[in-house]
Amino acid sequence: MKLINYNNKESNYYNSDRNDIFEYLPKNITNLLDVGCGNGGFAANVKQKLNIPVYGVESYSDASNQALEKLDGVYNYSAEESFKLLQDSKMKFDCITFNDVIEHLVDPYSVLSDYKQLLNEDGYIVISVPNLRKINILYDLLVRKDFKYVDAGILDRTHLRFFTKKSLLRMLTELGLKVVIIKGLNTDNSFSSNFLNILSFNNLEDTLHLQYLAVCQVDKNN
Repeated sequence: MKLINYNNKESNYYNSDRNDIFEYLPKNITNLLDVGCGNGGFAANVKQKLNIPVYGVESYSDASNQALEKLDGVYNYSAEESFKLLQDSKMKFDCITFNDVIEHLVDPYSVLSDYKQLLNEDGYIVISVPNLRKINILYDLLVRKDFKYVDAGILDRTHLRFFTKKSLLRMLTELGLKVVIIKGLNTDNSFSSNFLNILSFNNLEDTLHLQYLAVCQVDKNN
């Protein structure tokens, strides 16, 4: 079987302004670091709308070069390597974003634990992840008895980790982060999906969302 690597991704894979996430960003921040910034679409959107310095981390060179034309600086290294460089630079950030990134990491726990050290006091980490409990994925598992990797989406073949709302919240809590906002994104509003949720007495509400967004701060009571 031929596996797909990041170099073979469609160009639009690295290009998104992610307005669905921008809506939940704290608006009083004075700078931002976007880990896995792609070609800088989201980060440039933040820079333009909030008029603040924005930096990026992107391991894929072609996307990183495009992002560098839009942002105040881009680290063309892995998230792990970039952390060491950022730590040495003594840079601190009001907000660090991981937009559909941590599912690609070998050890997201360690990466998030490291990057929270780069936050200013009362800074924020914003994370979005694909939702493994999306209703179509459950259907494939339970009815079709299948778990098939594809080129993009929840079962993207480059994903190393998988999350549900519950497991995301547990990971963040274990990392000493307090969740300020948890929100389902890109919701399935079809009649059939909503009808199933109603029949389940709302126990399937979490299966309607393609992704989950969490806005977090370091828990000072932990």
